[in-house]
Amino acid sequence: MKNGLASRTPAQYIASIPNQFRNPVPGGEMNVRTLSAAAVLLCLPLAGCGSKVKGNTYESYPTSIAFQSGGKAVFSSGPIGTDCTYDESGSKVTLTCGPQSMVLTIDSDGNLNGPPESIGKLIKKK
Repeated sequence: MKNGLASRTPAQYIASIPNQFRNPVPGGEMNVRTLSAAAVLLCLPLAGCGSKVKGNTYESYPTSIAFQSGGKAVFSSGPIGTDCTYDESGSKVTLTCGPQSMVLTIDSDGNLNGPPESIGKLIKKK
């Protein structure tokens, strides 16, 4: 390369950057406390974003869906169970069993509402 960047080590490259560009915080270095505080502030809004369905079972006889960790679920209709996967985004859960997918909605009571023509409302098992 003409600019010689390929022949430099990372330390040599960093040393060639003027000091005012290496440290964007005026008057000092960013310390661990500053970085930790920034990380906490960035993570706080995400704390409530965990799965709402993982570990829960929803039923409406004869149908039930048991949501497991790792995006796995078991859809049962009577005694027959089928292994499925699920993806959760906000109040929507997309359940995929083989080539078929269905979108379920988590309501304000924590129950699932599916397509009325197929499974309808599933009640969260206590």
